[in-house]
Amino acid sequence: MNYFIFDLDNTLFNIKNNIIRNTVSGELLESLKKKGEIVLFSNAKYAYCNYWLDILNIKKYFSLIISSDFIDGFKPNPLIYKRINSLLGINKKDKIYFFDDIKINLDTSKEHLNKKWITIWINKNSTKKNHIDYCFNNINTSLEYLLSIF
Repeated sequence: MNYFIFDLDNTLFNIKNNIIRNTVSGELLESLKKKGEIVLFSNAKYAYCNYWLDILNIKKYFSLIISSDFIDGFKPNPLIYKRINSLLGINKKDKIYFFDDIKINLDTSKEHLNKKWITIWINKNSTKKNHIDYCFNNINTSLEYLLSIF
């Protein structure tokens, strides 16, 4: 099974000058959903996550919202990543693709999960560094690439 785990702010969308920009494509999420389970993993509260998934009209693609109040903790606490593995029932054959805009969150997933999570850094100024498997300047480019290799 493939799991696609996404951060919310500055990963699935950006806000600049009170304008929503760089939003994830629902069409790309629809294609990705055919390849595995899509999960939101955010340091925000559940109500905030739910609100933005509704605003972006993408809630239907997510099988689970893992918020800070749901999981009782925040990234980059290593225990949170282990809880997610347990919560999702991830086994050795599963592939986990983790999308985030904050490098320490990606680094922690690699350091504490035996490099099992495939890390995808969404950052307009990113360059590939330690613990980063892929880096892209926006979410849609990353999804287009990922879908092209499946």
